[in-house]
Amino acid sequence: MGPNEQELDARLGRYAALAASLLASGQIQAQIVHRDIEDVTFSGQTQRHGIDFDEDGQDDFALDYLVQDQTPAYVGLRLFTKPGDNVEFNSALGSLSASGSYFYPFALDAGQPIGSQQAAWRGDVNNGNLTMMWSYLAGGTYGNWMGTNSKYLGVRFKKQGATHYGWMRLDVEEDGSSVTLYEWAYNAAAGEAMFAGQQNVTASQEVQSKDFWLAQHDGRLELNFLQVPAPGSMLRVFNLAGQLLLEEELRGQAHALELRQPAGMYLLQVRREQRVDVLRVGLP
Repeated sequence: MGPNEQELDARLGRYAALAASLLASGQIQAQIVHRDIEDVTFSGQTQRHGIDFDEDGQDDFALDYLVQDQTPAYVGLRLFTKPGDNVEFNSALGSLSASGSYFYPFALDAGQPIGSQQAAWRGDVNNGNLTMMWSYLAGGTYGNWMGTNSKYLGVRFKKQGATHYGWMRLDVEEDGSSVTLYEWAYNAAAGEAMFAGQQNVTASQEVQSKDFWLAQHDGRLELNFLQVPAPGSMLRVFNLAGQLLLEEELRGQAHALELRQPAGMYLLQVRREQRVDVLRVGLP
């Protein structure tokens, strides 16, 4: 082993020791409640799906998928903030329409902040019906969610009188013909902000997989699988605080990515159908 390799091994050892001590002390562990639900897909007819973030038996929000074939024909998706729990407060991050009559929730990218520092919170507009997307078949579209892939809806709600922040991850087809809800999460620590896509992913969940291996070359990571991952398989990279830094769909038997992050320890999560593997990676 040459001197460069020795120094790299020593650095990775130091990173691993630091990560272990921080995780053990709880200094970097956010209190994220995450639910990777069975996919909920809306298509073809009007449907409602309630989301009970704190699982107290009352929905905090509802997603309303709306279809009308008669004139004016349209398809739409709304976040309803008043399904029955803390209706005076529940709200989303977004922006008002020019008329002030409608509110359009943002389609956030992974890693964007969700908290009190974001001023664009509303839940009362249009009787609590917040327009994520709306498309008239004769022409005219509204909202920020048309044609989005793996974007995040930032929300806040009350639990026992305290504010909590959360997110939902969804896809919306370009023409609004299909919408899929994949997962949601919230920060159980009252009043604390979080990031879109943030989860509790820790090194204690690390799994040594036997059907793929990881190689690292000059900041480039390469995953090689014995079999091609099924469609929809995802690679996610988190820092040790659980912040989602990057996500990509796994395509092909070999997958490479440039992890342009500062030196330190990171967690790679490989999600394939019913299986999740987590690996630690140290960047020198």
